[in-house]
Amino acid sequence: MKKLQIALSITILVFLATPLLGQEQTQSKPEKEETIKESVKEEKDYKTAIIEWSIFSPWEMHPGDNKSINGLHLMLPYGRAANMNGLALGYVHWVDNDMNGVELDFFSYVGNNSRGVQASFLNYSGNSMTGVQPAFVNIAKANMTGVQPSFVNYAGGNMTGIQPAFVNYAGNDMIGFQPSFVNFSNNMVGLQTSFLNIVKNETKGAQVSYVNYSSEIEGLQLGFINYAKKVNGAQVGLINISHKMEGVPVGLINIVLDGSLDASLWSSLSTMSNMAVVMRASKYTYAITMLGYDSRDAAKEKVDAASVGFGFGIRLPYQSFFVDFDYSFHQAAEKYNKDLFKDKNYTLTKIRVMPGYQIMKQLSVFGGFINNSYYKNKTYNHGRQVDLAFGVNVGIL
Repeated sequence: MKKLQIALSITILVFLATPLLGQEQTQSKPEKEETIKESVKEEKDYKTAIIEWSIFSPWEMHPGDNKSINGLHLMLPYGRAANMNGLALGYVHWVDNDMNGVELDFFSYVGNNSRGVQASFLNYSGNSMTGVQPAFVNIAKANMTGVQPSFVNYAGGNMTGIQPAFVNYAGNDMIGFQPSFVNFSNNMVGLQTSFLNIVKNETKGAQVSYVNYSSEIEGLQLGFINYAKKVNGAQVGLINISHKMEGVPVGLINIVLDGSLDASLWSSLSTMSNMAVVMRASKYTYAITMLGYDSRDAAKEKVDAASVGFGFGIRLPYQSFFVDFDYSFHQAAEKYNKDLFKDKNYTLTKIRVMPGYQIMKQLSVFGGFINNSYYKNKTYNHGRQVDLAFGVNVGIL
């Protein structure tokens, strides 16, 4: 009897609860329908225009900034859109999000990414730019891929391509070519040509300028003044400065702070007295700056009365023995006076092969052959092509 009463109670409860469950289900359907309607309404509010003519936004054919233009946007003088895909012509063009196409105006602003061409006086991309930005000032807050021809170029992230300008700035990596008056980048892979090149960290490639600076370089620095903390390659200039050199410096003044400095004295058949400063960049490479003087009469003897030159060389060591091979360029004259760089001067190059012996750490002796190649003028038509020399190297630092 008790079991029958319990079964009846459960049946009554289920019967009473069924309408309530049905009511909840009928209420949930309208809520879903309202949500769908709201999303559709939002999509309808985001307008799309094929042609837009703006006098001064929002005074335009399709009022409202929240629209995409897929086609043509004419601005006299100011127009604004959420997105732009196509061609924009006018004075001031403002795009909140992305631009894909061509902007020809006085001022271009894109809040996010730009792809295509921005040709104006001032171009601004809030994120990345891919394409061409011809202007007076170009700004890409993030990455720039393409070409930026202007007076001032700024890429906050990576620059991949070409930046021809007066001033170039790449906040991160520069991969490509920077021809300008001043170049700056965090890292550089490629070529920099300008009056002043600055790479904050690492350069892989070449810096060609009056003044070159890089923390580290793997490649070539060619300029009037070259500086790098670490060089794996070559420095060619009037003044070369580095902390560590894994290569060769070629210049009139070469300073390797982690290298060694020697004074070299020798005598040869063509020049009686010679001295040189030898900057040894490493165990195997060195740069050399030379001076020569001979009091004999150049008209009677085959001598180079006065000369100044610089070059570079390679040392092949074996225990206490070594062989130095170097090449140098010289300006010379018949007499040691004002004629050194005037009427009676001439140029020559020297190739020296100098076997030697290291007596102690700071002292070595050498002797060998010199091949002289003369580039004469009309007043001087003799010179000793094959020369012999003997001398000593003294370590200074």
